Amino acid sequence: MRTPLFSASWYDWSGWGGGDEYYSGTGSYRVYGDGTCETGMIERPLPPEAFERLKALLYGDFLQAKTHQDAFDGEGWEMTLYDEDGNVVHETGTGYIYGVPVLEEIVRILTDPGPRVTWDPDDPLNPDNLLKSIIEHMRGEQIQQHIEDPGEREPLKKGNCSVLRQTETW
Repeated sequence: MRTPLFSASWYDWSGWGGGDEYYSGTGSYRVYGDGTCETGMIERPLPPEAFERLKALLYGDFLQAKTHQDAFDGEGWEMTLYDEDGNVVHETGTGYIYGVPVLEEIVRILTDPGPRVTWDPDDPLNPDNLLKSIIEHMRGEQIQQHIEDPGEREPLKKGNCSVLRQTETW
């Protein structure tokens, strides 16, 4: 099992439903010594310059940083730096990071999606092509089902065209 270098969790405290209903979203990041950043089920390498900047922040100003707790409505963070053995070196506590530049910059590094992936328009694995293929496949199944058992279904529509109910002979 890998030992994380750093972990950060965020909390969305903005979801108030009235009465006793309180909605809170959460998420977490783990950064490992090889520069890998894990969030949920996704693992991605941090760009080398971002990883180096993160380490400089963690072993610099972060060691004195603390969150603050002026209120609990919005987004809160909790951050922890570990040593090689997994022991806690520094924790920020849970609270706001607003106005704490080192914590704000760490969050920008963690949440940066990185460079955009560009796809060849003819690549069958291009997400746009996959989506179109799925839609066309599903559309074909709907039309086939409609032809085999028209019943009293609503017309199938695509743009301004529609496949009519078979209530009369075509």
